[in-house]
Amino acid sequence: RVVQVGDIFYEYVRPACVDQFFYSNPMRVTYINRYWHSLCANPKLPVASEACLFTGNKPTKKALRYSKYVFDQERVTYATAQARCEEDGLKQSWFHFIEGIENHKKGFHWTDVECKVNVKVNPNGLVSLVYDVNGASLHPNANLESRNYFKVFWKDGMYPKNDADGDGGNSCGNGACSPLEEGGCLCGTSTSEGKVFSKIPPSSKEVFSQLYIGAYDPSAYDEGTYTIEEGDGVKAYLVNNEYTPDTVFEVVDDYGKVRLFKNSKELVTIDGSSFSFRNTPSFMSILNQEATVRDATHEVNALIDHLLYHPNTAPFIALRLIQRFVTSNPT
Repeated sequence: RVVQVGDIFYEYVRPACVDQFFYSNPMRVTYINRYWHSLCANPKLPVASEACLFTGNKPTKKALRYSKYVFDQERVTYATAQARCEEDGLKQSWFHFIEGIENHKKGFHWTDVECKVNVKVNPNGLVSLVYDVNGASLHPNANLESRNYFKVFWKDGMYPKNDADGDGGNSCGNGACSPLEEGGCLCGTSTSEGKVFSKIPPSSKEVFSQLYIGAYDPSAYDEGTYTIEEGDGVKAYLVNNEYTPDTVFEVVDDYGKVRLFKNSKELVTIDGSSFSFRNTPSFMSILNQEATVRDATHEVNALIDHLLYHPNTAPFIALRLIQRFVTSNPT
């Protein structure tokens, strides 16, 4: 994303942040026009442009961009897209075409169509995203044939399992999910968010054991956005002096690194069942125009950090060094 101001060009460099794979109230976004692909998107994130229609313009469904838009393929939240259309006396809606601009200036555009984030669960408990975009052309990244499985942390290690997949089958969660011919189960999901702490935690250990979602650095916000409360090795950044899911905790780990965590827990529940797992983050967005080499680098670096600072890494390497330079059977 490059913009020109006078004779100078500026590139927007997105910070190294993750998206959650699951979220509430997903809405359909469509790429360029109805004949291209559609996906679900989080309405709280700026990932698509507006698509504005005249009220009653049902026959052609030719949409317009916001009359005051400046940047091609500009990404805004769903609420901003709605507000822009309303300012022009139009309605944010599903569309066939975007009028007045060339295809290379288009990207994903919001529609007013709700969609559904489902998961395909394989016999080992790995999941793959399957979107229901209400009849639109679905991108292969999220269709039923997708093999993009990833690990999730199931509560108590229990998950829906197809009876045809061997021992331990539970009729795909006692009928909560649909069995698939090739094995596995197709399940609907719902996502909920809540706060973890209602007061300052007694120690940094409590923060590390219960919080898993990172947070922006509070110093990046305007002065006065947060008030600070300090405890035993824990610093809390509060908005309006209240503990909410948006509260940020600052702690220092055993290696001297400052860590920032959001006071939030996000749970993904399989519809019609008690099966659930912790929401899954990713540096790489499933929206292909958002996925960049830079995001892939962030993801690899995060994995390397995880392996480097894992408590088993040092003993493992030390053991191998002893076996090769001292004795093959150290005690």
